[in-house]
Amino acid sequence: MRSSGASLGLCLLLLGASAQAGAGEPRRAGPGIAPAPCAATGSGAACAIDLLVACIARAERELCARVGAEPPDPAPRARRLQYRIDRESVIRAAQVGEDHRAMPWFRPGVTLVEFGLRDCEGGEAACAREPFEEFQAYLRSRDGRWQVEHWRATGDADQGAQLPEAFAPRAQ
Repeated sequence: MRSSGASLGLCLLLLGASAQAGAGEPRRAGPGIAPAPCAATGSGAACAIDLLVACIARAERELCARVGAEPPDPAPRARRLQYRIDRESVIRAAQVGEDHRAMPWFRPGVTLVEFGLRDCEGGEAACAREPFEEFQAYLRSRDGRWQVEHWRATGDADQGAQLPEAFAPRAQ
């Protein structure tokens, strides 16, 4: 489901007040790299992101299925990626406006995780020169497991930037 980037951007700006600092050390995913340990337990929203990124990096659709995410189509080639979780916040009822009613994934209680992803195929030096592409995942806990309601990159062709203006990713 696609929406107006401006209206969602404004709403995400409001989310900043409830955002938690979730930025951590860069994590790695790819062929021969096991998903982060918590991905097996699904004990938190960040664990769902670990599985989603592992799905993308390893081109293993079943990893996306474990968190209910629609995998990229066509599936990308397997490759080494580095990612970092920037922040996690919960959408509140007051943040859901009239223009958000058509977005079933933008609802009170849904957890928004913003994370950066970059290609590391060229080794550590090349990886450090690559910028992080910003992603968003909207998650909900169901039966003790985190599931992806919707995920997207900020550069998706039919959407404007949706990260709040006040959002400042960690220095790269």
